[in-house]
Amino acid sequence: MQLRGFAVMFLMWATPLVSVRAQTIIPKQELILPIVVNGQLDSNRFFQSTMHFLTTDSPGEVSRRGRDNNGGPLNVACLLAASSAAGDFTGVPGIPLFWSFRICPVLFNPPLESGWIQFTVLNSPPARIDLELLLQERSAAGNRIVSATSIPAVAPAKEFLAPVISTTDNRSAYAIVNPSESETATLTLKLETIGPNTKGLVCQRALSIPPHTRISKFLDELVTNCQLPEDFRVGTLRITSDIPIAVGALNVFFPEGQFVNLPVEAQ
Repeated sequence: MQLRGFAVMFLMWATPLVSVRAQTIIPKQELILPIVVNGQLDSNRFFQSTMHFLTTDSPGEVSRRGRDNNGGPLNVACLLAASSAAGDFTGVPGIPLFWSFRICPVLFNPPLESGWIQFTVLNSPPARIDLELLLQERSAAGNRIVSATSIPAVAPAKEFLAPVISTTDNRSAYAIVNPSESETATLTLKLETIGPNTKGLVCQRALSIPPHTRISKFLDELVTNCQLPEDFRVGTLRITSDIPIAVGALNVFFPEGQFVNLPVEAQ
């Protein structure tokens, strides 16, 4: 009896107490990185994009597909053929998964490519996907980072709200993705200002985006029918669609060409 009691006490001491926290498992998540830029900008400067994927428990399966603005393949793994724009991987159940992938390293002198990447995540807790975007410059002392930002993946939605910044030194740029395989997205863009003298709706515009297509433009290129008030500095851009879309935004500084991610919220 004494040995049995000792064995029970030993097992209680030796076995770690594990706190089991219930996790929400989502059967299917669609996430989109709306801004992907990679490759040589000119003889001295280049973009380098790196994807980061994180879940608290490994998903059943993750697939990704990169596309350019017109829906063609975006070669996210430059050592392979263009068909490598598609990729799949699985994790080990019960183990958190962190996955990082550098898109076509500049070591291989990739041409400049721009587009978006669509992820499908099966049987997983909420997944976090980000793109680390660097603009680097070559020099005798080595590569120098000119600008860097992190761009989160977004779930497609029918309405997004994004900030607008417009001065002589910086301009807001937007990427709007239609991930549908067959439907054209019909959009309404509404630009509002919160300037000191002018407030409210400045202009609105209708826009159509074909399937698997991305539009990437500065604000003045996106709302070409808009005459901004002289005191316009900051405002909001509301984008609504009849089908789910994805939106990303950057604030670009001139003349250096630096950039920073602008927060975009689904409504």
